[in-house]
Amino acid sequence: MSKPSLNSIPSRLAVVAGVLCSLALAGCGVRPATQDAPGPVVLVASAAATEAPEARATGLVVSRAAHVIASEVGGRVLRLNADVGDRVRRGQELAVLDPQPARLQLIQAEAELRRAEQLANERATAAARSKSLFDAGVTTRAELEDVQAQSAAARAAVVAVRAGLALAQRAERETRLRAPADGIIAARHAQLSQMLAPGAMVFELDGQGRRDIKVALPAGAVTERMQGAVMAYQYNGQTGQARFLGASARTLTSSAHEARLEIVSGDPAIGAPVDVLFVASQAARGAIVPIAAVLTRRGGARCVLKVGKDNTVSEVPVELVRLTSTGAVVFGAIDPGDRIVAAGGEFVRVGATVRPVLAQR
Repeated sequence: MSKPSLNSIPSRLAVVAGVLCSLALAGCGVRPATQDAPGPVVLVASAAATEAPEARATGLVVSRAAHVIASEVGGRVLRLNADVGDRVRRGQELAVLDPQPARLQLIQAEAELRRAEQLANERATAAARSKSLFDAGVTTRAELEDVQAQSAAARAAVVAVRAGLALAQRAERETRLRAPADGIIAARHAQLSQMLAPGAMVFELDGQGRRDIKVALPAGAVTERMQGAVMAYQYNGQTGQARFLGASARTLTSSAHEARLEIVSGDPAIGAPVDVLFVASQAARGAIVPIAAVLTRRGGARCVLKVGKDNTVSEVPVELVRLTSTGAVVFGAIDPGDRIVAAGGEFVRVGATVRPVLAQR
């Protein structure tokens, strides 16, 4: 029997390698996606969509132009002219406090002003007379300067008393609380005959303009990926859309966060309850890929390799969210149905053209 030539050995090895590759693919339950495509063979799997997390929650429509109406001077509540839900106009009288103390202070300030003005006139007359006597050589310069200083002090006292009178007039006006803008009364914190301290909150007013939805959500339902997602809400049998703005880091309770959404469409009234359907976008929900498809690069960054329609490999940065029985849930620029290199991605060159072989499920 003749020995094989050296030139025939590589061809025979290639045949054996092809047979072994075919047997391996058959044993792994895969099938070629493109038999005649050039390039190395890679095993791919289709990215799957995760289930859409949905949560319904009841929220409240609030205005961005919210006002707190407080008692500047304090006093006993004599009248309350508005209640929760009332539409009010700017300048409308909402409450009246007992004005008697402020009126007494006003009367006292007016009397003090009259006395101060009288004293200032007397000192001015004395200063003018002292100046005439000094010009005639009857009094000394020291006496003149003393009388002039007393006149200047009297004039300064008039300025101070007038400021006190202006404060008393303001206090008398502030016993009547008025709406600072058009809007709807969102809350009332005072009761008739209640004694209010200065600065006590009496009403909360939601003004006109842009509106938001304020809602409490379970802590587990809030993710950073929901930021900017548009969600549906329902009110009075109608449907609108609102954009998720974010959730407070502070919890309302042990398991709930206050979230806020900007109303994009729909016209619910301020203070109206609405039902919000929280459905994250596909990017926020993520995709499911084989666990072995998630590669870790230098620095800890993770990625997967995606095979495009032209069978070219590209690298897609991802965030590994969790592992499940069906694969790894990742966030990234991956859509359901995208072909992902399922295994051996460490040996695949980005930008290469490959022969994808689809794994059988």
